[in-house]
Amino acid sequence: MDFGLTDKKAFVVGASKGIGKAIALELAREGCDVAIASRTVTDLEQAAQEIAEATGRNIIAIAMDATSREQVDAAVAEAAQRAGRAAHPGEQRVASRRLGGCHRTHRYR
Repeated sequence: MDFGLTDKKAFVVGASKGIGKAIALELAREGCDVAIASRTVTDLEQAAQEIAEATGRNIIAIAMDATSREQVDAAVAEAAQRAGRAAHPGEQRVASRRLGGCHRTHRYR
């Protein structure tokens, strides 16, 4: 199925294994370059390599703690920079039940 995501950028938290990894893999299969994040560096790097090999997409691994707003902000900025895009105000949208201590969709500025 084509969702029109070719060459789009995505950011998935908790993506070193389980459902987060599956989401990142499917986004990459749809043509996205994906930044994946989690706290466990070894699992994260392995997941990034597996997804990149399976899809041929650019997968960026970023270690962070999603309960820290500062780490989330830094990770989003790093992902944008490493993907070759400037982090423009209001551009990054991250949906999460609990991300950086909040319970809603964040618009990072």
